[in-house]
Amino acid sequence: MWRAALLVLAVCTAALAADDETAVAEALSHHSAGRFEEARALLEPAARGGSAVAFYHLGLMNARGEGGERDLAVAARHMRAAAEGEHAHAQFLLGNMYLRGDGVAADPVQAHLWLSLAASNGWWKARELREKLVAERMTPAQVAEAARLYKKRRLPQPEPE
Repeated sequence: MWRAALLVLAVCTAALAADDETAVAEALSHHSAGRFEEARALLEPAARGGSAVAFYHLGLMNARGEGGERDLAVAARHMRAAAEGEHAHAQFLLGNMYLRGDGVAADPVQAHLWLSLAASNGWWKARELREKLVAERMTPAQVAEAARLYKKRRLPQPEPE
């Protein structure tokens, strides 16, 4: 019985993800044509459904003031949600936001963490920026703390009982 329930849940989840991908593709078409309000109207429900790509594009739109007021704090929240969904470019941009203090408090440890995650997901510019950050602005204690946070994020967490 529970296997059937899991199968139904998996099928429904896959269907919702496909709907989100379709909505995001349609939103990007609206965005390309300068119809930012229409793009936002499609991206917001997809983001609420957990789409990292939708969060990423909403973050970009908020940072640029497309379809609403420019709000770097909101942009940072959207970028963080996308970054936590393993979106490599969002991880890179969030690292930059922490580096510069755009929409978040400047924090070299958080900048290092997000740049490291982006680098581990193939974003090569993140590695270069992280190396520059370490050389120019971080203490050894900050580097150690960033490494601890990175390791904590990358290690599998035990399942709750």
